[in-house]
Amino acid sequence: MSHSSSDIAEQENLKTLEEAADAGEYLEAEADDAVDLANESVETVEVLSLKSQVDQLQKQLVQQQEEFLRAQAEAQNIRRRAQKDIENAHKFGADALINALLPVVDSLEQGIAMLNADDEALKPAREGALLTLKMLVDLLAKQNVEPVVPLHQPFNPEQHQAMTLHPTDEHAPNTVLNVLQKGYLLHGRVLRPALVVVSKAATAA
Repeated sequence: MSHSSSDIAEQENLKTLEEAADAGEYLEAEADDAVDLANESVETVEVLSLKSQVDQLQKQLVQQQEEFLRAQAEAQNIRRRAQKDIENAHKFGADALINALLPVVDSLEQGIAMLNADDEALKPAREGALLTLKMLVDLLAKQNVEPVVPLHQPFNPEQHQAMTLHPTDEHAPNTVLNVLQKGYLLHGRVLRPALVVVSKAATAA
């Protein structure tokens, strides 16, 4: 059976339309893929941007935490220093007054040493001086003042002041032979060094 030219033309037109439809579908699919890819790219950029912001905020948080810890430590140091200053003020605030009393104690001790304990006429004066000295010594003890009398002890430059050196073989070198004046400590800190005579090795004959 022969086909007419119109039938052949119609078939070709149908084929062309089908090919065009297929091409349209292909292009539409390609366009959808392109849109999806573009959306993914946008999402990736947004995610990276958000991640960068999170990283920056975390760094700022760590820095602020470190600054807070440093400020807290400094505040604690300031409080400790202030507390130490207050304690020292309580401990050593009266050191000027105590230093003024020490010569009085020295004078009483020297006066008592000069009074003959066997002399009945001097007995009342001696007892009165001893009572006054005891009152002063007790007062100093309540203020945590303790005497330094290092007789026959090793010389300690932190608490003793050597007035002279004396050659001798009876004691080891650097031994306190005589105490010319008592020293005193206030809460363990030197208030007045002891004035002493210190031994040294005797010169060979």
